Amino acid sequence: MRSRDISAKALVAICDDDIEQFFASMKKNTPPNGTSLLDFFEKNAGWNPEISLTRVWKIYRSIHSYTRDVAVPLLRPGDTTLVEHTGSGVLKNGRMVGEISLDETLLYNAFNGESTEGKVEFFNLGSVLILGDSMSLFSYKKVYFLYL
Repeated sequence: MRSRDISAKALVAICDDDIEQFFASMKKNTPPNGTSLLDFFEKNAGWNPEISLTRVWKIYRSIHSYTRDVAVPLLRPGDTTLVEHTGSGVLKNGRMVGEISLDETLLYNAFNGESTEGKVEFFNLGSVLILGDSMSLFSYKKVYFLYL
């Protein structure tokens, strides 16, 4: 992190498939400008609220913390699209300790203040349109006396 070779704003993802096949299929199916993956994660281009956005600095912070876990998107080459998002992997102290589904990632993004605006399909017969979200947390400092 101190050498500044990798930008702290760089996004991190985990590939569920063989990484060489993943990049070979991307090279075969994308134009040479190289913005397809960036567009997948860009909020104004192709991002949807079920995709977790994890930056390098968040992973670095979670390695040295016992309380801050991060969700990293799990990707694989898609059949009809360039990239298929299958969920998120949960990293704790630098190790992947579990996976969460797309719906759970949506809730993770909502609790972390990422925008969840968009159309979300929860079941086969209908869908939900989320127009906005907000969250407020309150804590009250109370003084407790211990009487013996």
